[in-house]
Amino acid sequence: MLQLNRPEVLALSPGLTLYAFPTDRFKSARLTVFTVFGADRRLSPRMALLFHVLGRGTERYPRRSLLNRRLDELYGTMLNVNNFCNGDVRISSMTVEPLEDRFLPSRDRDIDLLGSSIEVLAQLMLHPLRDPDGLLRRDIVEKEKKALYDDIIDSRSRPDSYAADRFRALLYHDEPCGIPLFGDPDEIMSVTAEELTALWKTWLTGMRFEVFYIGQTPAGTVADKWRAAFGDFSPCPPPSLPTLLHKAPADVRRVDEERPLAQGKLYVCMTSDIDPVREPETMAAAVLMNELLGGMPGSLLFRHVREELGLCYCCDSAYDASKAVLIVFCGVGTENRQEAEQAIHDCIGRIKNGDFTDAETELARVSYRSQCRRIPDSAYAMENVWLDRLLVDGKGLTPGQIADPCIRMEQVLSAGRGDIIAAANRFRLDTVYYLGGKDGEDPAEENGGL
Repeated sequence: MLQLNRPEVLALSPGLTLYAFPTDRFKSARLTVFTVFGADRRLSPRMALLFHVLGRGTERYPRRSLLNRRLDELYGTMLNVNNFCNGDVRISSMTVEPLEDRFLPSRDRDIDLLGSSIEVLAQLMLHPLRDPDGLLRRDIVEKEKKALYDDIIDSRSRPDSYAADRFRALLYHDEPCGIPLFGDPDEIMSVTAEELTALWKTWLTGMRFEVFYIGQTPAGTVADKWRAAFGDFSPCPPPSLPTLLHKAPADVRRVDEERPLAQGKLYVCMTSDIDPVREPETMAAAVLMNELLGGMPGSLLFRHVREELGLCYCCDSAYDASKAVLIVFCGVGTENRQEAEQAIHDCIGRIKNGDFTDAETELARVSYRSQCRRIPDSAYAMENVWLDRLLVDGKGLTPGQIADPCIRMEQVLSAGRGDIIAAANRFRLDTVYYLGGKDGEDPAEENGGL
């Protein structure tokens, strides 16, 4: 039976919850503040910009060099800002990773690395650098706008990131999931310090926050350190935002774009109506089906499309249960594009027809079990697994109400041959996208591309 630490759930304030995972497995603790909000063409890029601005300094540490010096004083505590997607929601986060006290020299055991690291977070969130009129520092806003603008332009110039973003926009079209995480570069440059300051105030009072802690400090002590740093900080979160299943188009979308690439980017998406909440057993079978198709080393796609036919450099698949879509990616030259796409459909057809062996099914189980067993070895992985469950199940839960991810994992491992075939037959072709088609080599691929 797979085992993961269950969280202890404590209320930090009426609108804020702590999920604490007790473990002495790691040398560093990990505390992350997640902000969860709906995907929006204006809000998503502005939240990313806001977090970059907040990370530049605080009233107590008015320069980035002073902030870094403080982190160095705390035995090199790591500070990270991140922005990412989960279904139809967007998440912006701040993470601190202080060294566990037991690894400190005895003379420094009274430093309180965790409490001091939480204090740094509180400074970043509640006391950012501002001009005398109360607005976020205009010079910092302008610098971060330009930096984010350059990052977006750079991403568009790289074939792998451009193709992934373009495919996502085509696949999800007008769904929230298809909204770009960082938005349009020209839109970023239009943001004002006044607008970003208003967003900062709205963020602190009207958005959904979740706090995760992974480490050896008892949950009650973590909560006390949080309250000491954040005082009466108490956001009033809006209702939870569900992720809706992808709406398949009436006809298959096919889009080809030309670009001088040595290796084209082919995406093939299959969509289904498998609801992960109402049909957890079918969803579990689809997870194992994906492992068999292209998720594991030695998958059908790897063996057939790459090794047997020699059509491509790489070919794998990913299953997004929240949207009920299966996406196959293939790095392939234009001369092999059509044959590679047909080979992909052949592999999917083999699973639908039951043309796979019990040995292959067992290999898929072994691969999936191995992934699950590695989760406790990474605080980041533990955090992501439970955050995903929390986003699916909702908010304001007691420890007994949060669905144990291990239950879902065991359902995947118990899926049988018939379950896999039935799940596979719930998928149909949705969108095919290809970037490539011209002779020549793209300068952005000089370092190897995908």
